[in-house]
Amino acid sequence: MRKEVKDFRAHVESVGSYVVFDTETTGLKPSECDVIEFSAVKADKDGNMIDEIDIYINPGYPLPEKIVEITGITDKELEEKGISREEAVMKIKSFMGDLPVIVGYNVGFDISFVSALYDKVGESFSYTTAFDVLKLARCMLPKPHKLINVCETLSLSGFQFHRSIDDAKATLEVFKKLLSDYQIDAPQDALEVTGCTRWKKYSFDRIYVNNKNNASIYFDVNEEKWVIGGDYEEEDVTSKVYSLMGVSDTAELLRVV
Repeated sequence: MRKEVKDFRAHVESVGSYVVFDTETTGLKPSECDVIEFSAVKADKDGNMIDEIDIYINPGYPLPEKIVEITGITDKELEEKGISREEAVMKIKSFMGDLPVIVGYNVGFDISFVSALYDKVGESFSYTTAFDVLKLARCMLPKPHKLINVCETLSLSGFQFHRSIDDAKATLEVFKKLLSDYQIDAPQDALEVTGCTRWKKYSFDRIYVNNKNNASIYFDVNEEKWVIGGDYEEEDVTSKVYSLMGVSDTAELLRVV
C-alpha cells in the first residue's frame, strides 16, 4: 500500500486533480451487462470537490427486477433521463479529460464496465493511474469493508448508497479521511498466516488467507490474481501460505483448499 499511496500523491501533484467515479450496472459481467448510471466527482490535489457529473444511460432493454430493487433506478427513469452510449462516452471523456488520475471503491469493477462501454462505441478508455480506496480501507480498518460499513466506521453520513453519485461522493470522503490518517512510514507487524478457506458465492470464487494480523488477503480464482490488504508483499504472502499448506504454487493450493 505504501507504494500505491506514494505513486498516487506523485501523480496528483503533477496533474493537479483526480476523478472519483462510480457506476450502477445491469449485472456483474461487463461482457453481458451495461452501465445505467455513471457518476464522478473531480477533486483538486487537496481533495476539495470542484466539479461533478451524473448521467443515466438507457441500455435499450428492461432492467432486471433485482437491479431495480438494489439501485432504485427504474425503466421509466431511464426512458425519461437516459442518453445513448455514444453521448455518454462523449460526456465522460469531456469531464475526465485526457489520461486522468482516477479513484474508486473496488475500482477495478468500475474500470471494467466503463472500458466495455467505450468498446461498444469504438473508443478506448485510458487513464494515468487508478487508486482503489477499498484496498486502503482493508489496510486500515476492521471488517466489514462495504462502502456503507466503512462510512459508518468513520462517522460519515448523508449518502444514498447504490446510487452512483452518492457512492462517488462517499468514496471521496472516505478516501480523504483514510489518506490523511495513513502513516506511510509506520512499521508493520510480520504476517502470521493460520490457514486458508475457499469461498464460493454467485460468480465469486476466492481463497481467503486467515491470519492474526486482520489483513484482508485472498486469491481470486476467476481473475487468477492475489488481492492483498495491508502493506504485505505478494512474495512474502505466497511463501508463507505455500509453506503452511504444504504446496509449492497456487495450482497446488487450488487442489488442496
